[in-house]
Amino acid sequence: MGPLWPRSRCRPPARRRRRHPGTPALGAVRQDLPGDDTSAFKKRKVVKPDGSIDWTGLRPEFRQLLADLANGVIDGVIFYDLDRLVRQPQDLEALIDIVEYVKRPVTGATGGRMNLINDSDRHMARMMCVMALKSSEDTARRVARQHLSAAQEGITHGRIAYGRVRRGEHKGQLVPDEADVVVRIFQDFMSRESAYSIARTFNAEGIKPPSSRTWSSTMVAKMLRNPRHGGMVSYAGKASGPSRYSGGRLVPGALR
Repeated sequence: MGPLWPRSRCRPPARRRRRHPGTPALGAVRQDLPGDDTSAFKKRKVVKPDGSIDWTGLRPEFRQLLADLANGVIDGVIFYDLDRLVRQPQDLEALIDIVEYVKRPVTGATGGRMNLINDSDRHMARMMCVMALKSSEDTARRVARQHLSAAQEGITHGRIAYGRVRRGEHKGQLVPDEADVVVRIFQDFMSRESAYSIARTFNAEGIKPPSSRTWSSTMVAKMLRNPRHGGMVSYAGKASGPSRYSGGRLVPGALR
């Protein structure tokens, strides 16, 4: 999900020249809700305190917005476009429930400038939300097919694994010093060393980790489970076939 109001543009006009009947005027902007790096479409598994499981979008800023609107912390909401505000029908219905109760405006700044305080605009918003959801699902399905096809052809997606050149014309080729570290991780593990012990040894020897400042058992364990170190590509978290990386396996027989 992008920001509710694009940062590249000026702030939204908080005062309106025309108002819908019965709609209170919006005062000056009191809060900005960027919402960057938060998906309005993707859902995640959430385990509730009672042990039950729910699939929902994790959008803490949006939940805070709902709470502020319901409790009178803010007088209303101005959003750039509806699909920047919601893309799941349940999120829209949660917002509409609050709007109907508190009678505070939630209005768009583009298109027809809908205001969810009006019945007709709420009906239009529901239809637009469903269409936006369908668009997201279609895109997700196409991307998944592309990733599966690429995996079947031995083409990797995402960040290049530690031990290889990550960018440029030599992308995918071995980095000798890093490759030696990866091989040593597998050799030590096969010698019954734990991931914690390997990380502690590397930190003591001053070996530079792929990310962060120090090695950790979690970092070592991820490298041990990475199919790319065995010359494989993965799809949906599982090894699916040989990689086209030049040089083949970094750790021969690591995945056998």
